[in-house]
Amino acid sequence: MRRATTIAVALAVVAAAGCTSDPRYVDPNDPIEVNAPGTTDTGEATTTIDLPIRLEKDTERTERDALAAELGVEVPYVKAKDLHIEIEWSLENLSDQQGEATILVNGATEYAEYIPSNFVIDPERDPEPPSLMGGIPMILQPGEVKTGVFREDQVYEASVDLELMYRANYNPFAAVLEINKGFTEIIDTANQLVPKDVFASMVRFDFILRGTTDVVMKYDIRVRDERGILHDKLLNPDDPGELTTFSPVVIQPPMMTP
Repeated sequence: MRRATTIAVALAVVAAAGCTSDPRYVDPNDPIEVNAPGTTDTGEATTTIDLPIRLEKDTERTERDALAAELGVEVPYVKAKDLHIEIEWSLENLSDQQGEATILVNGATEYAEYIPSNFVIDPERDPEPPSLMGGIPMILQPGEVKTGVFREDQVYEASVDLELMYRANYNPFAAVLEINKGFTEIIDTANQLVPKDVFASMVRFDFILRGTTDVVMKYDIRVRDERGILHDKLLNPDDPGELTTFSPVVIQPPMMTP
């Protein structure tokens, strides 16, 4: 399996400066491809994108600490209500044969990272939990291009699913297969109420492409930033301190079905 890791992520402002809710695009370095001629691919390729989040201001941290003390729960720096995220994608079958391709999207909030394969203890008995988004095989005719979008509400749903797994110890099947975006609160494992206003947002996306022929996937992450927390300049490798680095905990079994 090849892993294409995005090292430099460019943030392009596509609307007038000063209006933080105008859309911005977080661009990957390269498309990802499976079964390219002359390679020994196993039919799967992955890439990871971290949203470029600026450093938290002292005043923001003070307010966040005060709210956390008031609620008695963790309050994230990047909340689900802060960012409205949409993922546009395209698949192209470069071969002269009909093929099948599947996109799976997982990732992390600042607190928790979801890797479905971690829940497969016995490969002969344990099915792999579903991905946060995607997972539906698509047939591609020779040379065919398919396009689609993971909508803002689907990405928000993925953020809520991660919160349920992290805060409430939900089994990933229960979290992902149910529609949870309408939750107004979560009861965590300490029996504390977590209101939706402090649900954490996804800040990292893991894209997995599986295919039976030579298939290329391109994608763009579109963000409407309500708080102005996306970095406002191109990522500068010589000044990495300008961006926030998150260290989410990898969610592990055993999990408890609610």
